[in-house]
Amino acid sequence: MKALSILLSVVVVLLVALIAFFFIGGTLGTQAQIAAVSAQEQPEAFAAAAEAVQTGHAPRAFTQMEGEDPAAYTLTDVTVAFANNGLFAAEWLTFTVEPGEGDVAVYSQSVESLDIAARSGAEVNLKLLTQGSGAGRTLRVEYYVLGMRRTASISIE
Repeated sequence: MKALSILLSVVVVLLVALIAFFFIGGTLGTQAQIAAVSAQEQPEAFAAAAEAVQTGHAPRAFTQMEGEDPAAYTLTDVTVAFANNGLFAAEWLTFTVEPGEGDVAVYSQSVESLDIAARSGAEVNLKLLTQGSGAGRTLRVEYYVLGMRRTASISIE
């Protein structure tokens, strides 16, 4: 009887450790790099961004452009690196930008969705057209690990 209780205790400890490893190992590590430059310094990039927003080809528009003076706008380049250190793939990553103060549009996005294999990483690049500080801007990521839905919010202001 004593041997059975010891065996069951070992099994319970192993199950708890496995469950903890699954939940901790199923989270994505993230690192965001943000570079902002005045639209006056890159007139060709501003013209392309303005055209994408005005023609409706931007992946996501938040507001209409209020004029075409480059001095009023900022081009923001955001690169988010994801690291999956777990034993299971993170699948169907989708991205939603929640706009910050003065955000006009996401005028370029490197991917719509992606999968990250176990023990690997990936990057997504977003280019934003803004008229303000971008305070409060967040990238919301939804993904699945072994069919379980997970979300992450990354501040990209």
